[in-house]
Order: sequence, then structure tokens, then C-alpha cells
Amino acid sequence: MNDDRFYERAGPFSLTDIAARIGAEPEKGAPDIKLREVAALEIAKPGDISLFNDSKYCQRLCRHQGQPCHHLRQAGQSAAWREFAGGPQSALGLCAGGAHFYPPARRQPGVRRTEPVHPAAKVGEGTEISPACEISARALIGKNCYIGNSVVIGRGVHFDSLIHVGYNVRISHHSFLVAQVGIGAGARLTARSGVTRDIGVGERVGGYPARPLKRWHRETALLAKMANPKKADEQKQE
Repeated sequence: MNDDRFYERAGPFSLTDIAARIGAEPEKGAPDIKLREVAALEIAKPGDISLFNDSKYCQRLCRHQGQPCHHLRQAGQSAAWREFAGGPQSALGLCAGGAHFYPPARRQPGVRRTEPVHPAAKVGEGTEISPACEISARALIGKNCYIGNSVVIGRGVHFDSLIHVGYNVRISHHSFLVAQVGIGAGARLTARSGVTRDIGVGERVGGYPARPLKRWHRETALLAKMANPKKADEQKQE
């Protein structure tokens, strides 16, 4: 379900192993299959985990007809999952089991050694990286780009080709820059920014497509009010 470019995935884990981790037990006779991923019921594949705890989702489960479904039993109850089931709190069980596939990043005590380009990053042919830069893990830099002095590029950032980045720029995690854009010196991009145009010197941008930070915040707040107008009216009355 999660994109491997953005998240480190562990596993696969056996059905028995996952059962032990969440305090459940497999159904009798269930093979000790390997589980590799967490997925929504409608897109689950063999070896995936998905939640099925309501009869209204029967049609989604039926699309997997002919494929094996296995259960885990917890507290004397069972609720069918795509590959295993929890007890009366099966949704919490799914979260507990799924968390093992995407564990939090491990902290490394001590002072981190400076690495201009992380070993897990990829830099395209013809790209020039200036001194004092830091390219983090899983960053993908395209061909024939230029990155100026003291630029920091976060985890999972993707550059297309022919991009020019000025000095002292900060590009936060999992942002995406399309081809042939320029980032002015001192610019700041929030995490998951989608850059489709040139960013001026010293600009602060965020969102997708990337736009000035204050404007993005206003638009986000406005959309939240539009999505729940009753709550907004109640707050005004108070």
C-alpha cells in the first residue's frame, strides 16, 4: 500500500510470526504463509493483509474468490482479514500487525558523519553538485542538473532533468521537481512540495503545486472549512 520510494519496508513475515506479535493465533490447519504487505481489500493480492470486519464489504471480498484467506483468532473471536484476522478490535490488530512492515526509522546515536551524497541516493549523469551539499537517502537527482553550494536535499526528493538549484537552498523530504525548473538562492521548500515552476530567490513555498507558504496555509484552512461547514458555523456561534 505504501510507496517503497518513500518508506522502508521490512519483511516478509510468516503468518505465525505476525500472530505472535499481535497476541493472536492462526486458525487450525492454516499454512505458515509469508506476508509481504498491507493493502486495501479491493486491491489486495496473495500475501497481503487487509481488514474485513463488516458485511457491507462482502463484494470486495468476493473478488478474491478462489484465493485463500486465513484467520488469526484473538480473545476467542475471529473477524476475517484478507490473510489474517483480529478479534473484536480487528482494526487495531491490523494496525499493530501492519506497523511491523513499516517500522519507524532507527536513530543512530552520536554525531552523524557528513556524507555529501548518501549511498542510497542516485545522481544522474552530467549533474554537478557543489561543495557543502547534503543529499539524503533515496533522493533521486536527474541528468544534467546543477546544485549550488550548501544545498540540503531531504529524503526521497525526486529531481527530473535540467534543474538548476541556487546556493543555500533547503528542499524538504519527498518533494518532486519537474524538468527545467530553477530554484533561487536561499529558497525553502516544505516536505512533499510539487515544483512545476521556477522558485524565486528566498521564496518559501509548499503544497502541490508549490505556491507561497502563507497562501498555501490559507487555502488549506479554507478547504477544511468548506469540507465541514457545520463545524465552522458552530465555532462562530461559540
